[in-house]
Amino acid sequence: MITKRIFLTTASLLSMVLACRLPSISISPATGTSEGGSFQTQPPATDTEVVATPEITASNIPAGVVVGQDENTPGVQQFDSVLVFVSTSGTVTGQLNTPGLDYANPENVHIAGGFCTGISCNQALPPVAYYSFENGGQILLNQNGQVSQLVSLPNYASLHGAPGKPILAYSTADYIQNGLMSNLYTGTLQTIASASPAVNLAGGDVMAIIPVGIQVENDSATGIWYTQRPYGIGGDIVFDPTQGLWFFNLVDGSSVEYSSREARSVSMSPDLTWIGVSTGEPGNGELTVYNLYSGQYSTFSLLSTSDRGAGYAVFSPANQYVAWMEGSGWTMAEVPDFHPTIRIGLTDGSLYSDYPDSHFSTQLGVDVQWVVPAGWLDELTLVLEVRSEDWSNSWVVKMDVPTGAVSLLAPGNFAGFYYP
Repeated sequence: MITKRIFLTTASLLSMVLACRLPSISISPATGTSEGGSFQTQPPATDTEVVATPEITASNIPAGVVVGQDENTPGVQQFDSVLVFVSTSGTVTGQLNTPGLDYANPENVHIAGGFCTGISCNQALPPVAYYSFENGGQILLNQNGQVSQLVSLPNYASLHGAPGKPILAYSTADYIQNGLMSNLYTGTLQTIASASPAVNLAGGDVMAIIPVGIQVENDSATGIWYTQRPYGIGGDIVFDPTQGLWFFNLVDGSSVEYSSREARSVSMSPDLTWIGVSTGEPGNGELTVYNLYSGQYSTFSLLSTSDRGAGYAVFSPANQYVAWMEGSGWTMAEVPDFHPTIRIGLTDGSLYSDYPDSHFSTQLGVDVQWVVPAGWLDELTLVLEVRSEDWSNSWVVKMDVPTGAVSLLAPGNFAGFYYP
């Protein structure tokens, strides 16, 4: 049986495959704050733009992937947790020890700088912030091989960083008498320890704040995007059960709700202009991609077999393509029958190609029973994480989209991208 692990509480790694049914959402271009499930398509009137679409330059394109390895990684002989930096060609370019890192994924690891290669560099690898359960919970920083504590954090919910920048956000979740209190913090590596909460959320519906994007202008954080996730749930869940999307302006303190909770499993493009959400039935519903500022949107109908819905959308650097996963069946059935399919489309609504789990099994020569898109190396190269029936057997691979050819980057968990 597959056991999938994502941090939903500070105490456990829970298996994931969606069991609940949520109402559908109406997606229609609109101006003004969202109501009844529609999206706002224009930035709020503030002194600071919510986001400006950057040009696609070399600094926006990943230089490689970061892979988490430990004693359970197939073919790796080691007892300590490490992060391995792997170039786009599959060459190992560096390695950092990460003592206390229990599970390497982008929600627990932030690559907080660029990969320095010049003659004047005083370090080759960028600083890395990561969450550890040790000593009651803490965010640690590995810089130049030296590990130190950034934040003592016993009530951790989630972590997110600005790609290639020493800027991060984290959230906490504390049970209170009438439900849950969740706080969101943001800052640089130098200021995060003393940061005050930017956003507070309290209520009886036990929802935790989950940061999903940080707006950066002139190397300073000016806004933060976040969603909400039910705290402490478990079960046969496939897709991350986040709900809704909000933007908090760090300059003037204003907040805008961009989508209601009927929009599930939200993800954002690298430039924070597109979102992917799942809505409707069955399961997590079908995928809609939406440009927050132009109002352009497209909905991709589910495969007839996808009774678990869609999710985990990732956008290519120029926002031409989107890849996502659809699922069918159950892992916790008496006879497990879960099967994922990777689908690729264009953000204009055109469907490009579909790849069932059997495609990856054939290409890699292993019995792939879980595959999820992690991001893009360029407009035509998709990065994915695949797993066998034994959840500890994981690999990070890349796929050439035009041909469907799959090749190994490294064994282990996908922890993020690194940049020039």
